[in-house]
Amino acid sequence: MAQTLARPLAPTRHRLDVDGYYRMAEAGILSEPHRVELIDGEIIDMPAIGSPHAAITNRLARHFARALRDDVALVAVQSPLRLDAYNEPEPDVMLLRPRAHGYRSSHPGAADVLMVVEVSESSLAHDRNTKIPLYAKFAVPEAWIVDLVSLAVEVYRAPGEGAYAPCERLTGGDLAPALVPGATIDVAGLHEALGSSARIQRQNLGRLSAAPRRPSLAPQARRRLCRISHPFCRRTAHP
Repeated sequence: MAQTLARPLAPTRHRLDVDGYYRMAEAGILSEPHRVELIDGEIIDMPAIGSPHAAITNRLARHFARALRDDVALVAVQSPLRLDAYNEPEPDVMLLRPRAHGYRSSHPGAADVLMVVEVSESSLAHDRNTKIPLYAKFAVPEAWIVDLVSLAVEVYRAPGEGAYAPCERLTGGDLAPALVPGATIDVAGLHEALGSSARIQRQNLGRLSAAPRRPSLAPQARRRLCRISHPFCRRTAHP
C-alpha cells in the first residue's frame, strides 16, 4: 500500500522572541544608529528623534520627576517594557510602580506600569494603530499620545477585552494620570514650550495618518471624545 505523503504546510511567519532579539544585539546585528523595538515578534525600525520630540519627552520626564516622590512612581525615559516573550516596546515616557531594586534585575512588565506616553511626529499612525492596541491587550492602565503636529494629547484609559474605552483628545486644560493625580500637566503649555522654530519644523513634516487636521476649538469644547475611527477603540454614539 502506497504511503500517503503529508500535505506541505503553508509558509508561516517566524516570530523572534526577546532572547533571540538580545542575542542579535549582542552580536552587533542591531548596532546601526537607529532605535528598534520588538513588536509581535518583529523588529521595527523607529524613526530618528527630532528636536521637538526630544524636547517634549525631556520636559515631561522632568515634570513627572519633580512632581512625584520615588515612593509614588518612578520615571523611565525610552526604556524597554517587557510585555511578553514577543513584545518589548520602548515608550517615550513611563510612570512605574516603585520597586526596591529600581528594576535593576529585570525590565518592567505590564503589571508595573501606571502610564505610558508616546510622543508622535511621523510615527503617529504606528502609535495609534499598533502600539495603543498592544498596550490595551496587556491591560496597561493608561496611555497617552502627544501629537506634535496637531498640538493635542490623546488619552486612552480603562482597558478591557483588548481595547481601551473611547479616547479623549485634548488641546488645552489640565491633565493628570488617573493613577497618579498629583502629576498634572498643562496641555497647551506643553506645546507652547516647543517655540516658533519647532512649529515650523512640525508643519513641514509629512504625516503617516490620513486623518484631517482638526481646527482649534473654543476652551469649553477642548475636552472631547476622540472621534477618530480606530478599530481598537470601543465605539459609542456621538451626536
